[in-house]
Amino acid sequence: MSLREALASYKVSNSMERGCAQEIVARPISSNYYVRTSFWRLWDPSLVNAFGESCRRVLFTNGYHVLLCHRRIIIVDKNQQPFSFPPFGCAINDAYIERVSSRSLLVVVGLAKGVFTALIRHEDHQYYIRKTFHTPTSTSVSRIHRLKKDLFGLCYENCTVQILSVELFGDELDVSMWKGIENWRTMASSLFSRRTHRDSFFDQATGYLMVLSDRDLSLWACIEEGEFRVQCSLDLRQEAVAVLPCNAKGAVAIVVLRSGDRVPVLVREASKRPRLGLLSPSALCMEAQQVVKLPASISAISVSHACTGANTIIMYDELTMSLITIVQNVQPLPLHEKSNFRADVVSQISLNEKACSLSFEGNPGASDRGMFWVYNDRTSIMSLKRVSLSKLMREKYLDSKIEGEKLLAKLSPEYYAELLIDAALGGFSLERMSSSLNALLLPVVKDHSTLRVSPAAIGFTNFITTEMDKMNEICSSSSSYWEQVSDINRSRQRLLHSCTALSAFLLQGGWLDCATDHHLKWSCFEARANHPITQSIAIDAQAQYLGTLLDLAKHTSILAWLYMLLIEAGKSELFSGTLSQALRDNDPMDLEVRYTFDLLSCGDLRMTEKLLHEIQLLPPKAQLAVRIHSWVQRGKPEEALKVAKERMRDVLKFVLFEYVCDLLEGASSELLPTTHLLLEHYRLDPSVTNTLLNKLESLPTSGGALKRNLKCIFDADDLPQLWDVVFGWMEQHNLTDERIEIFASLAAEYRKDMNFSSTPSGRFFYCCSQEAQGNNLVAAKLFGELARAPLAVPLSARLVCIEHALQNASSDADKLTQFLLLLQKQLVELLETHLSSYTGDFVCARSVIESDVSLLQQHCLEGRVLFEIAGRYHALGGASVELDILKINSGASEEVVSRALIGMVTFLKAAGLNAEESAKRVLHEYLPYFQESFPVYPIILFLSFDGKGVEEIVNTLLANEVPPISIFGALSRLVHDYGSTSFSLSNTVQVLISIIKRMPKEERSVCILHLLQCIRGILAREDRAVGLTSSDVVALKTAEETLKNMSQ
Repeated sequence: MSLREALASYKVSNSMERGCAQEIVARPISSNYYVRTSFWRLWDPSLVNAFGESCRRVLFTNGYHVLLCHRRIIIVDKNQQPFSFPPFGCAINDAYIERVSSRSLLVVVGLAKGVFTALIRHEDHQYYIRKTFHTPTSTSVSRIHRLKKDLFGLCYENCTVQILSVELFGDELDVSMWKGIENWRTMASSLFSRRTHRDSFFDQATGYLMVLSDRDLSLWACIEEGEFRVQCSLDLRQEAVAVLPCNAKGAVAIVVLRSGDRVPVLVREASKRPRLGLLSPSALCMEAQQVVKLPASISAISVSHACTGANTIIMYDELTMSLITIVQNVQPLPLHEKSNFRADVVSQISLNEKACSLSFEGNPGASDRGMFWVYNDRTSIMSLKRVSLSKLMREKYLDSKIEGEKLLAKLSPEYYAELLIDAALGGFSLERMSSSLNALLLPVVKDHSTLRVSPAAIGFTNFITTEMDKMNEICSSSSSYWEQVSDINRSRQRLLHSCTALSAFLLQGGWLDCATDHHLKWSCFEARANHPITQSIAIDAQAQYLGTLLDLAKHTSILAWLYMLLIEAGKSELFSGTLSQALRDNDPMDLEVRYTFDLLSCGDLRMTEKLLHEIQLLPPKAQLAVRIHSWVQRGKPEEALKVAKERMRDVLKFVLFEYVCDLLEGASSELLPTTHLLLEHYRLDPSVTNTLLNKLESLPTSGGALKRNLKCIFDADDLPQLWDVVFGWMEQHNLTDERIEIFASLAAEYRKDMNFSSTPSGRFFYCCSQEAQGNNLVAAKLFGELARAPLAVPLSARLVCIEHALQNASSDADKLTQFLLLLQKQLVELLETHLSSYTGDFVCARSVIESDVSLLQQHCLEGRVLFEIAGRYHALGGASVELDILKINSGASEEVVSRALIGMVTFLKAAGLNAEESAKRVLHEYLPYFQESFPVYPIILFLSFDGKGVEEIVNTLLANEVPPISIFGALSRLVHDYGSTSFSLSNTVQVLISIIKRMPKEERSVCILHLLQCIRGILAREDRAVGLTSSDVVALKTAEETLKNMSQ
């Protein structure tokens, strides 16, 4: 395996198992160097007296001393400022407090009749209750254990367990009990339980909840459904007072007996495994180890309280009113005679007053540092500070160099080096021990192809690995948010300082100089090679080993710091797995980049500022992202863009281009960040042209984004080749493209020397260029020619061109072209509508229609051709196009106009209008253009076929301002061809006479004469006239007389 993998997988042997066999040594407290006592009172006893209460129990939790009185809770913070809750209506058994934000505290209280939850606000040195919640329970709550975020385990007096959920939403609390099937079963069975809770603790590493009753010790674990279930139990033959966590391998707990003796408890797998692989009562079992007794010189009669932390146990004997301290598995620091072995050092302290509880301040089991507190029913009595071995060594060495060297000479080389690093954290200079330490740094060549690192290197590895394991334990713990952040920061600083001190010493001695990588295969502290290993190669290999060790420690510190920031940002769930797994299975730098980006994605300026403050710790990719993000979050995206442009090589190297573009576009799209960055990218790599063009292609025309981005490109004077590429790209677009006018305006602005192009788009750009330069006549001529060009130019583009031509210089030819193009557009719309609304029948073959549409869309047609095409589509309204063309063609025959009129009124009637409305529509629209030449005869025939009478038809025509002379001409044809309609000949003649009377006098004579000729012609051939009745003859003769009289 690789060196990094070997170091990441290495585990230091458990401190309780390293070294020689363990003994128990009794020492007077004055000779017990590992514990220092102080008698002091943290607060005045009158604080409790003021409430008329006395303490039943005092806890130290997450930096707060919590006094549990009979009906009241008093909490004292680190500044010895107290606050309390109003009296409860029942007994108080336990309490938990943690800081959940810079100004908020969460308090959970276990009562005889339920659980009380409160959210406390801390402002201006005052505490305020913001929210409270009471959850009733059927059984008294004896202990509260924090399981993980938002979840607490409740141990009831009858030794059953239930989960409490406490979720925070700002200043709101949501508290609920988990009531699954298993919980209901447990609660039901507890009604018959005769056990009484005495003590319990939750092991965060294993997830086990150990519950001690007056009869046995039970192990609970969380099953799949999220409920606790008993896994196994252990009967106790002697009276136990406490169950404490244990660091020894295999042991999960130590049971403290009334006599002061201790019973280690091991957990192993049962012989029978459950079928489904889930935990069940048969999956685990507990075994009690041999009882560990106190030395004979220690007098313990009735131990009532016990507490553990920092590999130390303290117990209180209520009959002798004394305190017993047990410093477990002391490292072989020769402070006493015959101390060249590991031992439990036991001392007894007389208090001479009654204590009510014990507490530990620190990280239990994580180190040999911490503080124990001893309380009575009013205040604190004593503090016991656990003294680290490195501090003892440092003090001894500083007191007497000779005595210190003599002391250190008795240590094993590995532990000697380990202890020196620990001492260096307290200010001890490693240079003072350089001669002896350098001798211990020489690696060992075991044979020609195997080496083993030096004892000092092993000691350094043990120390740094232990510190990294502590960091991993803290990161994996479910302690309170505030406490976890504090512990991570403290442990991280310790690891960093130790690495700094060690690397400084090793660099000075040249122990980190590695000239060549010899490609060795590592296994823990040994390495093998396929070639002979010399002492020089061994020193090089050890230098590589130590450098990798320090590098791994540095990455551990950085990842822990990032995890701490994720906790502060409320995104701790983004940190996958454990710290040790992350280092073993991944590239640390990849993880550092990933978590940095997770923090930046929160959009929290505070987090970004913290990253920026220690930016030198981050990988280069993360550093660049943080710098850009910091400007964006400060509201200065222009500075962020400046940094990105200056660091474009790094942006590309770290594959951050898309990320930075998206970030800056979201912050300020007005700056056109993507285009600016693409231009900078183009300067480094011209092959990015397609990316730039794709970006332009995707831009919308609305809002001016496309134009602004193109101007940004054209304003880059140092990129003439890119100009040519972009202009070529613009010219490739069809004239129907909605962006073509934008392209043309920019071409006119930036390409004043543009040449006339053969492509339609290029010609359009050239026309626009001439227009922009003020050459209006030239522009009008060119635009008009392009609109009429025989090229395949889209109809919409021709209309744009002809509009530009008329705007520059209006001419009759261009007006006519625009008129015909608009008619083409109208006809195209009719045909496309017909094609799209397919009903199964077309007016002609589909291919013919599609061919006509293509012709109309791509070419500018003469009026004659357009008239011919429109004539094929009267059923679709094509007659309207014919009539519009006839408006401007005065030479058209009456027959052509009549056919178009009939086609139009027929279409209107088919479209839903009645005959009269159709006629009125046509008269209203086209009569003004034709006046007297308007053929009225087709309209009369059309209305007559619809059943209209002659009088009604004439009234309709007159109402729509048809001249009487035109009506007369059309009706006189009916008299001449009197058999062609259903009109009565006599009625028709009478109507004609009435029309003559409406005419001006100068027009009457001609009309009278014409009508007389028609009547006389009919009467002359009276005997041959078909369908002529006697009444018609009488009417005609009467009309003749009337007309004669009118002519006189």
